[in-house]
Amino acid sequence: STLTCPCTQISIPYKDLITIEVKYHQICTSDFIQPWWYQSFFPYYTSDDDKTDFLTFAPSYFQTLETFCEIAKIIINNEINQFLTTTFVHAQILTNDLFYSEMNSAINTFIQLTKNEYIYRMSVTNALLHSNQYFSHMIASTDLGTVLWHWSNGAYTIEIRAEAMYTVDASGDKCYCVLDSTCDIDNNIFTGTGISWPVNWELDGIQGGCSVMDSVLKSSLICWFENTCLNQLRILVNTAKLPTLPSITPLNSTLSSQYFPNTSIEKIFNEIMIEEWNFSSPYSIYYQKCKPSSCSFTYEKKTGVIYITTIIISLIGGINVILRLLSPLIIKIIFKFIHRLKPIHSSQISTIQQENHQNVGICSHIRNRMVQLIDKFLTMNLFNSESDNIETVRFERITTKLYLSVFSICIYSITIYLLFSDITINQSFTNPSENDYNKLLIAHSKSLDCPCNKISITYKDFIEINTTFHQICSSDFVNIKWINYLFGRGDWEAYNRRDIRVRGSAYFLFLSNLCQISQTTINNAIEQFLNEIFINRQLISESEYNIQIENIISQFQNETLTKFSRSLKLLRDIMNGNAFVSSYFLNWYWWRDINSTFTIIPTIPIIMTNGCLCGTQSDCIDSGGIYYDTTSRQAFTMPGLYIGCSVVETLLYSTFECLYNQACIDSLLNYITTVSARYDYRMNILTLNSSIVSRFKTNTLIQTIADELFIEEWKINSSYSLFYNQCAPAYCSYQTRKDDYAIYIISKILGL
Repeated sequence: STLTCPCTQISIPYKDLITIEVKYHQICTSDFIQPWWYQSFFPYYTSDDDKTDFLTFAPSYFQTLETFCEIAKIIINNEINQFLTTTFVHAQILTNDLFYSEMNSAINTFIQLTKNEYIYRMSVTNALLHSNQYFSHMIASTDLGTVLWHWSNGAYTIEIRAEAMYTVDASGDKCYCVLDSTCDIDNNIFTGTGISWPVNWELDGIQGGCSVMDSVLKSSLICWFENTCLNQLRILVNTAKLPTLPSITPLNSTLSSQYFPNTSIEKIFNEIMIEEWNFSSPYSIYYQKCKPSSCSFTYEKKTGVIYITTIIISLIGGINVILRLLSPLIIKIIFKFIHRLKPIHSSQISTIQQENHQNVGICSHIRNRMVQLIDKFLTMNLFNSESDNIETVRFERITTKLYLSVFSICIYSITIYLLFSDITINQSFTNPSENDYNKLLIAHSKSLDCPCNKISITYKDFIEINTTFHQICSSDFVNIKWINYLFGRGDWEAYNRRDIRVRGSAYFLFLSNLCQISQTTINNAIEQFLNEIFINRQLISESEYNIQIENIISQFQNETLTKFSRSLKLLRDIMNGNAFVSSYFLNWYWWRDINSTFTIIPTIPIIMTNGCLCGTQSDCIDSGGIYYDTTSRQAFTMPGLYIGCSVVETLLYSTFECLYNQACIDSLLNYITTVSARYDYRMNILTLNSSIVSRFKTNTLIQTIADELFIEEWKINSSYSLFYNQCAPAYCSYQTRKDDYAIYIISKILGL
């Protein structure tokens, strides 16, 4: 339990420890996603105009599968490369079991974070596409219609409009794709005028959704495992009198797989199209990289006889020398003291005489003593050989003088050195508690050293992060009841493009989705951050800990917000740059003079009242509110509502100004039900609470709030005590002067 083997390399990149191999679902290597296959459908891109079947979107179906596989490979390769560049940090070598436990934990966390990233990117893209309602060849969400206009000058023009489509479930409830992207399109679909279109996918496993992507996710791959289903597809092609499909190899049902043939593609999609993860992390490689240079352990040992004997002999030797020098003097002092204790009988005369000659006697006594000491020193012989030879005795006395002189000089020098040298010693405190550490820090702040027993600590072990979101994300304005109320009958073609009625449902629906995306973004970012590690070899003080954690948290917050805002801006630029036409006709529209000789209907950009063209700029805005039918006469201006070139741009360039004002909401609801009245009732809705403290002003752009992920407050709970327990120093060492300094000097001198 006390064995410690310090690694010579404490930080080891995962690429040196782990090999990762990924096996994708066989659809990603099959012929079904090859261009030669799905391009063979292009000559007959659609079948009959009065029905919806698989042939209406077959090329897009297979292209979407190809896109899923390609994006999965790109994301997985990026995430693997990023993961392998991170390091596995441990000061001490781990046991076999503990090493594999930590490897499995790191791998499982990596897989989950990779899944989150893949699903998140696709869901954000899909949310923006659904919100803007761009036209698609798959008629499930909206359909085009025409209106013939006869003008007073006798001219005729054709206006092309879009209308929302819906399905009816078994209970008779309508499901509009423009409001709910999860609608099932497996039965008839209806236009706003009640005209129905039959839906018959005719192939096993194919199910319909509001878009090509939704349809693919709802479907399964079972048809592509079976020759009978492929033959059915060929029959559909032949029935439509279309060219014969090229031969293709079906998927292999005998291959080992974690999925059944009838497993929904959405489930495979959520697993990043992966069939199997293969990881290899041999302990032997880890040991070679760690490469401990030594191992140490603690055990109890009694003091040895040799050690005790050596100490005793050393002390006896020193004491022997001192006693040889001092014993004669000590004996003389003792005898003299005894002699003085004897009673002195003298007469008064003697006393008077003694007093008269006192001064003379003292001086004479001192001189006599000095002479005696000098004589004693000159005749001292520590090396007496009992020889009668005068030369021998003389040599012994000279040797004694030299010995005493050298010995005195050495003792003097050593004493001066010990007196003036800074004698410090290292002291150790084993298994200190946090309170013990704080006391040691106060007393020995400069020299205190407490190595962490665990130098790599995950943030989740001592930090908690929570957030408070803007009240709009929990208000009535993102509730489906309010969205359905604004949607009304879904006939936005009956209103001016700047009117909040009907189209307003798309704005608030996107606001609701944006709140959910923000919360998902934060949750994913927090999960990823808390699984990262804090590396610290030495225990740091609470004040230094607070400074470091504050900087780390600040960096995490900035990176999270920047990543989201850049991703959102990139998607907006791509969609605006591709000039997709919105079903709400917010950026482009079609209008054709019936007398024109042109066979192609031109696409005309929307022009704002200030002359800004949506065809050249994406930041054009107009005042929104309530308008009289399709005219430009405004009945009510809604403060903070600015209609842009798409649903997304409209929301981001608007503010919540009116939503805080009850009078504004009352006026809005009044005009909704009275101007060109098509709404049956007036809805009761609560405004935003202006008394709630917010870091955003009421007229702050929603884009600014969205760039902050709708976060009002970050709640960071960072515990130094938990960090201390994870660090768990086995000991603390510090330098201090010896308390028994005098005894220390004497013992040193005696030891000499």
